[in-house]
Amino acid sequence: MGLLLIASWQSAAGAAFAFTQIAGATWNPHTVSATIMGGQLVACVVLFFWLNLLVIGRTPRSVPTARRMTLRLLALAVGASAVATAVPDHGFSRSPFLGLFVFSVGLVWLTVEICLRHGITPTRLGAWPLWPATAERREEWKDIADSTAVALAAGGGGAFILVSALQGAGLTRLVMPGTQQQALGIGGIGEIASALIFTVVLEDLIMVAAVVALLTAARRPAWEIYTIICIAEVAVHLYFGLPALAFLPYAWLRVRLYRRHAQVIPMLAAHLAFDTLGILMWALPFSLTERLLYIGSGIALFLAVDFLRRRVTARLSHRKQATIAIDPTN
Repeated sequence: MGLLLIASWQSAAGAAFAFTQIAGATWNPHTVSATIMGGQLVACVVLFFWLNLLVIGRTPRSVPTARRMTLRLLALAVGASAVATAVPDHGFSRSPFLGLFVFSVGLVWLTVEICLRHGITPTRLGAWPLWPATAERREEWKDIADSTAVALAAGGGGAFILVSALQGAGLTRLVMPGTQQQALGIGGIGEIASALIFTVVLEDLIMVAAVVALLTAARRPAWEIYTIICIAEVAVHLYFGLPALAFLPYAWLRVRLYRRHAQVIPMLAAHLAFDTLGILMWALPFSLTERLLYIGSGIALFLAVDFLRRRVTARLSHRKQATIAIDPTN
């Protein structure tokens, strides 16, 4: 829970403030900025000490000196960089791209160290290898990527459809004003790239893979795992307003998928591709009606193609099994 808290603080706090503003509350911009940035600085300080303590504990004197010192110095550098880029009004903190990227790197390393501490290797977490080694595993990754895209269509696509519909109907008190990029305050290529990297690290590696693996290792019940992740997903998307509820099925489907396959790399890849397409959709000069039509058509087309692909794959597999049964020497 500590990992989830420090990883999601900035996103959840910003989303919570945005949601209250949609509901009609007014905040002093300085208060909002100080709360979010102050909390993020605390999160980075916690990351610094937590990461370095875990690395020191994993590299006793029995580890070769060169390897031990390299890991410890790298952990020190990553943690210190995260803190430096989070200091308010500091020179380094003026680069949102750099700060979010360094924080993402620190979170990835911290996640790996925490999992190792509990006996969960990167392979067991599903974060290694980075490419499937066998044809069977490649087929499994395709299925995982397809299922992840279905979940993303239900969550992100559903939220975008609700946003477009509510904005078009003039129900502005229920939905975020403008686009997702405007709500998040990002506009430059560097900011968008760092936001994409941070999003997949937070939502796939930490919220789904690490939380599921760690809570499962702690023998927590399935309902608790689903509840925690669903609440966390809605919390970081509250800036959507009412459409944030679309991320409940999104979270549920992804947790179910990871619990079944325990592979996070194809989920990361599918999420990154989906969000990139989503950004392009909102960046292009379409009207609300056109966006609603294009998004709905795209989701329907994807679901139809995915359904046909699965049917064809299942039929070919059935024919192959039937041939083997008829001719065992084949």
